[in-house]
Amino acid sequence: AKVPPLVLSRPTCVSDAWFILNLLSAVPFLSSLSYSNTMEVLETAQVEVFCKDEVVIPAHRRSDVLCVVWEGTCVEREPSRPGGIEMEDDWRYDGQDRHHENTAVWHAGDWTGPKSLQPECALSADCKHRGFVKDVVAVSKQGVKVIMCAMKDLHEILKSGSPLYRKYLADQQNQAENAALKRENTEHLQNGWDGENARPSEMLLQQLAKQPSLNFMEIISHNSALGNLTALQKRHLESLADGPRYFEPGQLIWQVGAPVDFSFLIVTGTAHFVQTHKRKIIMNRRGSTGSIALSERLAYRGFASGRTSWSLVQDKLINVSPNSEYARLEIALQLRVEEVETEAFEHTADLLPREERMRNARDRFANKVLARLYARRAFTAGVVFSRGHFLSDTSRMVSGSLAFIQGRSTNDDIRENFQGDPGENHFHTSNIAAGPDGCVVMVFPRESLVSFLDAHPGVLLSLLGTNAIV
Repeated sequence: AKVPPLVLSRPTCVSDAWFILNLLSAVPFLSSLSYSNTMEVLETAQVEVFCKDEVVIPAHRRSDVLCVVWEGTCVEREPSRPGGIEMEDDWRYDGQDRHHENTAVWHAGDWTGPKSLQPECALSADCKHRGFVKDVVAVSKQGVKVIMCAMKDLHEILKSGSPLYRKYLADQQNQAENAALKRENTEHLQNGWDGENARPSEMLLQQLAKQPSLNFMEIISHNSALGNLTALQKRHLESLADGPRYFEPGQLIWQVGAPVDFSFLIVTGTAHFVQTHKRKIIMNRRGSTGSIALSERLAYRGFASGRTSWSLVQDKLINVSPNSEYARLEIALQLRVEEVETEAFEHTADLLPREERMRNARDRFANKVLARLYARRAFTAGVVFSRGHFLSDTSRMVSGSLAFIQGRSTNDDIRENFQGDPGENHFHTSNIAAGPDGCVVMVFPRESLVSFLDAHPGVLLSLLGTNAIV
């Protein structure tokens, strides 16, 4: 007779439902469900146990279920091998880092499922970078306890109950349509010419092939802060992004005196600080119409009646000495641009540990120096931002009473905001423009981004005190 696994010996408890909810809350989109929808998820969830070397999920069912490990450890294994094989023939799990070159490992609290719910490629059911999808097998001596949810049921619950999930599905459909259009254009150029039409140049075909990927997870993997977010936070942030939006070469992404209403994630191209001729901008609040007038004739939202004026000082351009940390910052960011252009960032999995540590150290140094520049209200001419960099004046975005959030601003809030120095609150004091080849960005509106940061204060802390995170 088959011996039951040891994990089955623990008696059921009334708190089991709480443990299940706690484990499921880490899965993207599930925490955004209402109470009634969450109860539906609990009704569909099934707790199953497996002995050591038993197949928890066969390869052909990986995309059909969401599997959350409750107790024990699982690894992936080739589906052609039967259960109960000797580990000498395969890789022996010894509790080391999950990112082994040959296998993926799931510990308690980890999960596998479609890429929509598990954005980490190595743990996803759609992972094929090793040639094919593999079985998920229990390896713990005491057995494994897992929570199983059928995706056909879970998909319908999420689609009806989660606005973030619906936004994600719409974005994925748009990306699929754009990819299909790109393939169609490439095939048309390659095969649609005849004797009367010139054959498309190799340069044109290469330009089409190098059009930027809009895969959000791939883009933020180039960012030292956003790349370390949890799966739930990544999917939540992805659902807030609008775009892509293209800026012409030299076009201002933001400018001095403009309200801090958006943050930007660079998809391709570059951006850099620029200086205008006037360092001081006079802003007037006048008349019962409540308009704000800049010297550049920019019009903003209405204010309460009354009359006051104040000045907004632009960040200063500083000269960089060759041996300063600012010179090192400029060199590091220029080097990163070259790496992006040569597609070195597309093969991060091939980096040696020493190279990865050096790249991480460079990013940490860049973020520290950018924070010092922000504190000095200064910038340098050689700082350049590229793919994966997050341009966001988060400190000003979340300062004060957040009066400029759409639907929540009142005259009283605005009046409170402008006690003290208004220039420190909700307006940019620097100019950032697209580089010589233009810039494609994803746009994050202030209202939705502030709500995200309010729900994830740890992310907020990592974004404060700087104009950009590299």
